[in-house]
Amino acid sequence: NNIGLSQSPFQDAANNLFMLTENTPAIDAGLSSVDGITEFDLAGNKRILGSSIDLGAYELFVPTVISGVVKLEDGTLLANYALHDKITTDENGNYRIEVGKNGITESEELILNAAPEGFEFYPKTILANSTKTIHITAYNGIVVDGNYAPDSVVEWNSETVNVFGTVMLNDVSLTIAPNTTVKFRGHYGIRVSGKGQIIALGTVNEPIIFTSAEKEKHILIS
Repeated sequence: NNIGLSQSPFQDAANNLFMLTENTPAIDAGLSSVDGITEFDLAGNKRILGSSIDLGAYELFVPTVISGVVKLEDGTLLANYALHDKITTDENGNYRIEVGKNGITESEELILNAAPEGFEFYPKTILANSTKTIHITAYNGIVVDGNYAPDSVVEWNSETVNVFGTVMLNDVSLTIAPNTTVKFRGHYGIRVSGKGQIIALGTVNEPIIFTSAEKEKHILIS
């Protein structure tokens, strides 16, 4: 294709950098139907990333980047922390993932390493499928963010259970130990169906408390 350009589409042609700039009309301006198009460009990136092939030897490549801050529930930053075998935070608790680097592939689900002792991370995984910001917090106690398989027998035995999502107990038996606080971190609940049941036997000295984390945001201290 031939198109009219008021300025060079290349990043720095004088220094032989013929990658395209981000706003040039040369992007998606080629004919993808012609024979002989290779799967990758000269830089090793996929040859067609948009609606059509870009003009020139290089396809405009904008990397997928995921970043955020990792901290404890009280705000303490987790500096130089091995969040994953391929991801470590910096001195300020920040992490950055660029798909295609450090062995991280597109749409890979990254399962995070364990949080510091006594804590669990939420979220527990990162899906490397798009550019986004995901802040990760380590909550005191355990984190529940999914459902259980039917006929499971489950026990919540921790001083604090942080619930992210409505828990479905379809033919699931859930036992909640005394002296446990179940803290819902959003408009969530527990739904019981089929042969499911909740066994929650607290005592005066070791009660079982169901509460909402939102409530804590509105406590006034005088």
